Amino acid sequence: MVLLMKNIVLVFMIVFLASCESGIFSNKSLNISKLFKGSADYSEHPILGRWTYDLKGCEETYEFLADGTRHGFSHEEVMESSYEISHQPLETGFYSFSDTVTRDNGGQDCRGETDNMVGDVVNVFIRFHPSLSAFYICIDQSMHECFGPFEKEAGL
Repeated sequence: MVLLMKNIVLVFMIVFLASCESGIFSNKSLNISKLFKGSADYSEHPILGRWTYDLKGCEETYEFLADGTRHGFSHEEVMESSYEISHQPLETGFYSFSDTVTRDNGGQDCRGETDNMVGDVVNVFIRFHPSLSAFYICIDQSMHECFGPFEKEAGL
């Protein structure tokens, strides 16, 4: 009972600190995920490393770090985001993936776009090749609307 009470107090303290940090008392919305930013541990996940997709002669490169940070390079665009990915594949073999852009230099990407994507959130599904040396990004849990393959750079 004492352990349960300590856990409840700990959760309350975390929510309280998060509310102070996010400015809940100044009519800003509470975002507890800010408190845990960078606390992800994907150290054993197959997504880790540097992956490249060739888009008609223009390389788009994603580098996934174990702390839930992704660096992206596409032609002149350089961006950073925070991501979440399921630790195990779903029953369909896909991984659930969410990505929030935190920095973007606004440079032209491989598609010719120059939009600054800071704040954009993308929820998609990732399907790895059985060798784990490539993956596709898909809109849903099918292979009907996907792009890729992103191929893993050797040694990473």
